[in-house]
Amino acid sequence: MARSIRIEIDDKGIVKVDFSGYAGDSCLQDEAKLRQILEEMGLQMEVQAERMKPERFSEPLVEEIKHRRQG
Repeated sequence: MARSIRIEIDDKGIVKVDFSGYAGDSCLQDEAKLRQILEEMGLQMEVQAERMKPERFSEPLVEEIKHRRQG
């Protein structure tokens, strides 16, 4: 599945960002990059709600956690 980032801004300036096609915590890395780019443009965002999708707990991440526990 291809990665994509969907950004919606309503008429009140509320921003909703949806990361699709990400596995594990890789979406958090791209979220940080997006924040940095917006900050460089003079835009500040405050997270009011965050919802992790099931993809975050994909098989590679589960295997990494198991490996670390057995470490």
